[in-house]
Amino acid sequence: MGRLFIIGDTHFGLDVDKPMDVFGGQWADHASKITENWAKTVSDGDITVVNGDLSWGINRQETRCDLALLNSFAGRKILVKGNHDLWWDTMAKLSRQIQEEHLDSLLPLYNSAYFIPRANILICGTRGWKVPENADYQPSDAKILRREMMRFELSVNYGLALVEKYRKGIGDRAAAGGTGAAGTGAGCAGAGGGGAAGGSDAGAQGILDFGGGAAVRSGAPAEGGEAARAAAANETGAAADAAAAAADNTAAAENAAAAALPPPEIIAVFHYPPFDYGTRHETDWAELLSRYHVKRCYFGHVHNAGSCKRNDAGEVLPVLQRDGVSYYLTAADYLGFEPMEIAFRR
Repeated sequence: MGRLFIIGDTHFGLDVDKPMDVFGGQWADHASKITENWAKTVSDGDITVVNGDLSWGINRQETRCDLALLNSFAGRKILVKGNHDLWWDTMAKLSRQIQEEHLDSLLPLYNSAYFIPRANILICGTRGWKVPENADYQPSDAKILRREMMRFELSVNYGLALVEKYRKGIGDRAAAGGTGAAGTGAGCAGAGGGGAAGGSDAGAQGILDFGGGAAVRSGAPAEGGEAARAAAANETGAAADAAAAAADNTAAAENAAAAALPPPEIIAVFHYPPFDYGTRHETDWAELLSRYHVKRCYFGHVHNAGSCKRNDAGEVLPVLQRDGVSYYLTAADYLGFEPMEIAFRR
């Protein structure tokens, strides 16, 4: 089975004059560091969440090479909007850009969610915003913060409905498959073809599988109740009645088995931290995460926070653990410009 990773604040700027080393020597040639570490860490069958501040570009033209570079990296990438992602206007425009520029391994997360059945993980999130404990918080920020909290709830509810629909086998599950073309990155240095095929079609349904495909592939043979119904269609008379009854029993058994599956683990991904990073005071986000039984929360945005700490197994440690939730900082400089693995819990 493939693996799941996350990294935020890539701050690519191939088409803009925005050197990142003014923010510290660790940022010198950071795009090359991310490219090299990604190649060493992530495989084509893996999935990586990029939680915000992908590019310094402010429009489609200025982000063309940045997104082509990201698309060329191994695996599929779930994109979360950051405060500097001014180029990310509407989902309609972004979807059109992904299609027209063949950025098939890029999957935006916006009022939506992605379910990985084999890992039983539901990835939900939103950009987030400043919290009242931040020194630069203004009264006008309250409305934006409330909207972002609503967007997270929309993401979770979308995801839970997606899981239920998938497990019951409702809808055109085969449409989740696809073999989209690899990104070309034409005209952008260092952004050749690459990325996992099948990104855009699979992402349209929100069901992802490792290995570059969707959880249910287009053209896959029918199984269980579907196979029984297919057999029943070729029978007549009493044989048809018996076959139809068998199909119904099989489908009922499948639905019962699906209902018995444990609920998915909801993993929350934000760009902004859901608390003031300096004081670590609890905010309204904590109640929202508790309501949906979130145990792991990932965020970026915070820079110059030193280097991540790891346990003996090499796993990145959370920056905060409170009320059963582990909070992880995923800003690229904090992670040493290397995607961090999100371990599966059995």
